[in-house]
Amino acid sequence: MDNAAKARFLAKVDKRGPKHPALKTRCWLWTGLKNKHGYGRVKIAGKEHKAHRLSWFIEYGAWPTLHVLHRCDNTGCVRPSHLREGTHLDNMKDMVSKGRSPCNIGVRNPRSKLTEPQVLEILRRKESGPALAKKFGVTHVVIYDIRNGKLWGHLTRKGAQ
Repeated sequence: MDNAAKARFLAKVDKRGPKHPALKTRCWLWTGLKNKHGYGRVKIAGKEHKAHRLSWFIEYGAWPTLHVLHRCDNTGCVRPSHLREGTHLDNMKDMVSKGRSPCNIGVRNPRSKLTEPQVLEILRRKESGPALAKKFGVTHVVIYDIRNGKLWGHLTRKGAQ
């Protein structure tokens, strides 16, 4: 990669991201385009790459042969010291150990803002999504996803009746 391409990459990096408590260093946040999962996207010679993989290439001079995992759990982070190579199994074990597994459904999910009774109430109510979102302190997309089984799918409309 030439110096101009490297400079273009670095121009899209904010080195003032949040400080990771365990790593004791700040995340370098990708400010360019991101995919729906928050991973940075960058095009080089007409081919799209994830920004954290390109950061790996810039730092180590070779493309990673395995997955590039985030030690900081910040998908937008491109700081090389926050990245490590690992297998798909390593990635899955990391996800489970940090409570991000799909097996952590409902209140077992550490990111959940709602309780089971609240979700059942949402399923029973006929109010609009935005009205319910305001009442329960979530976005209307969360209400939509609950009503369509994408979130809290183990609680069906039938179970709410």
